[in-house]
Amino acid sequence: MKRSESFSKNFAKLIRNLDSNLEILLQKPNSKSIHDVRTSIRRVEAASDLLPKKTRSKHRFRRYNSACKRVFKSTTPIRDIDVVISKLGDYESKENVSSALSKLRSDRDQMISSTLQNAKLLLKIKTPRTRGNKVSESRVGKGKRKALEKVQMELDEVVPVILTDFRKMRELHDLRKDCKIARYTLEILPVKEERGVAKLMQEWQRILGNIRDIDISEHFVEESELGDDLTELLKNLNLERAQLLETFTRSAGTYTIRSLNFAPAANLRSKLDLKMTNEV
Repeated sequence: MKRSESFSKNFAKLIRNLDSNLEILLQKPNSKSIHDVRTSIRRVEAASDLLPKKTRSKHRFRRYNSACKRVFKSTTPIRDIDVVISKLGDYESKENVSSALSKLRSDRDQMISSTLQNAKLLLKIKTPRTRGNKVSESRVGKGKRKALEKVQMELDEVVPVILTDFRKMRELHDLRKDCKIARYTLEILPVKEERGVAKLMQEWQRILGNIRDIDISEHFVEESELGDDLTELLKNLNLERAQLLETFTRSAGTYTIRSLNFAPAANLRSKLDLKMTNEV
């Protein structure tokens, strides 16, 4: 089977999976359904990026992608609220915490109506389809190489910053997004030579995602002036964050520090520099 045919079938499957998760979201707009829809959208976006620009520029694709972005954007603050509620839930017996969480849930209820409306609109849009002969093997391979190159460039730029200051929330978040897109791209048409990189990106995504959840929760505690009520929680979160960062730096490879200059280890470079294949 040709890669182009495989891609078309894979793309259609990703669209069907997104539709299914949107239907579930409309029935049960809980934290899991929000997460599943966001993941499905990211996977569709990763697949769309492998299409020729001419195809992506067509009205049907542009309309569909815009609708996906609206759903994703509207779910972002809801997802953050779900994280905070999950982290602070065990401390709801405290009056101040209970009051803050009640307000959060009220905010969530107001936001969800807009998200559900966007989800309904997305489901009504005629889904874009690809034709096998429009997606060449070289285009798929080029897209994969580009994704890995982006992650590698981000790593070279961001990791030294992170290692000098572990509180760089934006840099950690950006690196997580790059890992996520690289992983989803590699999983579209997996080949044996790419499994190691995909697994590495999945591991970094998990670690950085957990760090992101901690940062969001700590920010909420600070903004809500709940520090005095949640000293135990903050202590545990800081400990967990430190452990996650240690795991990440160990997974990312050994870095040599010379006058605040960091150089990626050769073993990491070899992992990220795998040769992409276009074999049928």
